Amino acid sequence: MKKGTFAAFLAALLAAALLCGCTTPAGTGTTVSGTGNVVFNDLEGGFYGIVASDGTKYYPLNLPEDLRHNGLPVTFTGTVEKDVATTVQWGMPILLTSISATGTPIPTGPGSVSMEESQTIADNYVRNMPEYTNYSGKNLMLVENLTLKCPSCYQFSYTFDMVSMKDPDVIDRTTVEVTISEGKVNQVLIGEGLPAGLITVGEFLDNPIPGTRVNVTGRVSDLGIMNCPCFILTSGGASVEVWYSVMVTSAESENPNVDISAISNGDHVIVRGMVVPVEAAGAPLRLQASGIEKL
Repeated sequence: MKKGTFAAFLAALLAAALLCGCTTPAGTGTTVSGTGNVVFNDLEGGFYGIVASDGTKYYPLNLPEDLRHNGLPVTFTGTVEKDVATTVQWGMPILLTSISATGTPIPTGPGSVSMEESQTIADNYVRNMPEYTNYSGKNLMLVENLTLKCPSCYQFSYTFDMVSMKDPDVIDRTTVEVTISEGKVNQVLIGEGLPAGLITVGEFLDNPIPGTRVNVTGRVSDLGIMNCPCFILTSGGASVEVWYSVMVTSAESENPNVDISAISNGDHVIVRGMVVPVEAAGAPLRLQASGIEKL
């Protein structure tokens, strides 16, 4: 083979290797790079992987949220992490050092609808609900969004003001929870007749006044985990610690226990209570509950 022909042959082999996938992983720390597609797998509760152009399967440990679209073409570089223990028995674990989309997601199949697209669908659904259109709905606010375990499954929680169905002179605050699956509305939960004074945790923390009573809505987490009779309430992009058992305030008065037997982590609730300052310097405010209502 002539020298020029051999050099061209080597260059062609190198280009083919880069296009077809990655260098063959020899062990932990080996660098891999190439092109492929993001894929959603419904095994082990659901996860995203990358199938390289040569068919090699990789399980990225740090795949960015905005690239989690089934069928999305990507160019990536990473290092093999064989010694990492995962619950996913699929592909070669890698730690991405760079990744970028090289095209648009395939518009069919699981995992193809983004959170942003799903939120638009949910927004439009709520704005066209009879409760919103027929009862002068206004002040629509997204309280919380969650990514569910199934592909392209998201849950959006909203609040809005509406004229009361019982008394046209009263304004009620209504909550709506919309679940979107593969771009379609899958489930809608509506809580009607809530007081107009209901606020999110984010609104509450914007102007907390110790000693005032508030009605705050949000989702429960860390119940039974924290080393106190308390849990975390989250909504409006913020979180606050809620105490449901006896707490001695700065006035040395005790607040009664609140029954939480029907409350679980993940529940959407209304906490009625009082803003309580914490004595420690720099410590955040707490919310002492006088009542908790599950939505």
